Amino acid sequence: MDVLPNNEVVNEVAASKAHIGFAYNPPSNPDVEFEASSHQPVRLLVSTQHPLANLRNAVTVQEVFRHPLAIMPPTFGLGQAAQLMAFSEGLALKPTLVSNSLAALRRFVISGKGATLIGSFSAFREIESGDLTTLEIDHPLCQNVYARLLVKRGRPLSIAAEEVLRRVKTQMPMFATAETPQQ
Repeated sequence: MDVLPNNEVVNEVAASKAHIGFAYNPPSNPDVEFEASSHQPVRLLVSTQHPLANLRNAVTVQEVFRHPLAIMPPTFGLGQAAQLMAFSEGLALKPTLVSNSLAALRRFVISGKGATLIGSFSAFREIESGDLTTLEIDHPLCQNVYARLLVKRGRPLSIAAEEVLRRVKTQMPMFATAETPQQ
């Protein structure tokens, strides 16, 4: 199992180097099909003690960027979203932490040092336990985002890979109730 930027995940699946890929808002590729798709808007992940945690309305991009922020590198879907939001709003993006580790981003938030942009599925346990919460971000770039389960178009999978795919689609909450995949 490797953690890679979105384009590399798509390329690894397209080149048959990976049987299955999982990517957050990946680009389309004619050699790759979406086996499952789950609507996962970009959210602001904060501790329950964060100054924005008790807001009842969606937070603006300006509010997000006023606080210390940890982000993924721009080669990852969440990093791209941060850059595009900053650009579209004419704001400077000055992250406190840049990491390709979702665990590091969650630890940053849990420690009370700031917030991060995330899909809720990436912090499911921490949200369920009440340690962290997510806030809607009032920006169109954050709304139409999907987590995708990828396979190479037309490539038969081994019995083991088929079983992994089946289990992901039926046992991961985000895909067990997912919509029909959009290509």
